[in-house]
Amino acid sequence: MQRSITFAVVLSALVLSFVPTAAIHAADSVQLKETVTPIPKGTEGWKVFMPSLKVGPDSQNIALVGRKDKDFAVFIDGQPGPLFDSIGKGTPVFSPDGKRVAYSVKSGLKWMMVVDGKTGDRFDAVAIPEFSPDSIHVAYAAKDGDEQRVVLDGKKGKKYDGIVQKDPRLTFSHDSKRLAYLVVQDKKMMLVLDGRESQPYDVVSVPAFSPDGKKLAHAAKTGGRWMIVENGREGTLYDATGAYTYSPDSSRLVYMARQDKKWHMVENGKEGPGFDLIGAPVFSPDGSRLAYLSVTDKKMAMVLDGRKQSEYDQLSFVLFSPDSTHFAYPAKKGDRWQMIVDGSEGPAFDAVAIPMFSHDSKRLAYSVKQGDKFMMVVEGQPGPPFDAVTLPQFSLDSRRLAYMAKSGDKWRIVVDGQEWEDYDGVAVPVFSPDSQHLAYLAMKKSVWFVVVDNQAGDEWFAGGVKGATIVWDGPKKMHTLIIRDAALNFARLDVEIEE
Repeated sequence: MQRSITFAVVLSALVLSFVPTAAIHAADSVQLKETVTPIPKGTEGWKVFMPSLKVGPDSQNIALVGRKDKDFAVFIDGQPGPLFDSIGKGTPVFSPDGKRVAYSVKSGLKWMMVVDGKTGDRFDAVAIPEFSPDSIHVAYAAKDGDEQRVVLDGKKGKKYDGIVQKDPRLTFSHDSKRLAYLVVQDKKMMLVLDGRESQPYDVVSVPAFSPDGKKLAHAAKTGGRWMIVENGREGTLYDATGAYTYSPDSSRLVYMARQDKKWHMVENGKEGPGFDLIGAPVFSPDGSRLAYLSVTDKKMAMVLDGRKQSEYDQLSFVLFSPDSTHFAYPAKKGDRWQMIVDGSEGPAFDAVAIPMFSHDSKRLAYSVKQGDKFMMVVEGQPGPPFDAVTLPQFSLDSRRLAYMAKSGDKWRIVVDGQEWEDYDGVAVPVFSPDSQHLAYLAMKKSVWFVVVDNQAGDEWFAGGVKGATIVWDGPKKMHTLIIRDAALNFARLDVEIEE
């Protein structure tokens, strides 16, 4: 089982500035075997466009755009692709499994899509490609003259006046078997699902598939009124509709709807009570519970399982525990904030951040502000004060907790209540799959290195690759992608713990 966390620290410098080893290393506790494998640059003589850099899933591959004279090419792990006049903005794109790459290219006056190294048909324009969740399918919108169509796995779909480019532009079902998108024809909008058109409406919103892929819902406007349409069946007309979503088990469709100046949460066609305003619906992980924020006479209350909870001056995001039995959300009364856990009020602070449950649902942690200091509250007990703290990270066995903390101009990782060594910068820590080890990147005097269990590695580098993650390949093995030096030489860093 692999475990990864995206880096949270941006490189402050790309130039290496070496410092004595003794100034970096903590007391030896684990031995780290580090292997740096350079990624062939292949871009000598090319101008590299760093904003185009994309990292594949699990931090295995790098793709970016380069230019030499008038020619452009996409480099994948240092290997250049064919030459073109231009590469489309927003590309290249990796598939979810990281095994496929697609990008748009221009040759002469025409645009084409390159998928797995093969160039597709020529069009006047093409949009950013979308891969299906299982990475098997790829689709994109293309323009021919005044008409547009969707191309799925190289096959051209029906032409329309326009393909709506809302995000997501093209929507695959979770099982990757179905594709939905919005089109414009004769000044009307339609939903196209698996090649079949819905009836035309004045406006159609982005579709949402149920998790099992068997149902699809979208909002539609006709004659100035809105409705939710599910599998082609039109619901009640309302003055307005808002967010809509399915429960994790696909049995419940809920959406926001306004009628006569009152907002209701509608579940499977049945309206809930009316409020001045309501927030987006939130399901528990097992789909058995539903929560949303409500506003009445400027007072806010959480509605949980159909029952209105206590009123407050302000509420924030609600979170359910992984086992769906607990819930927590920040609430403000007067000028003080509290964490509401299963309906009970916690201690008051100047500010309270988003709560985090442990994986076994038995522990809760959240950061708070008191005066000009921040603290981490774990199971109701505030920790030491810092100038800043970040979101807590629980280990997979739920027994351990880590977070980043800042004092003055120094950052450290706090693990199980113990403050580890100070650095000029740190990245988000990540526990190993067996919860026994903790790894992160750290910086001192512009030098970056990996730290495992408070032990710094010997390999120094300019920083982590933007978008890369630390990935655990086993209980004692991990890897990530790094920038080796100011010349932007990339490499893979593998680390093995030798105890």
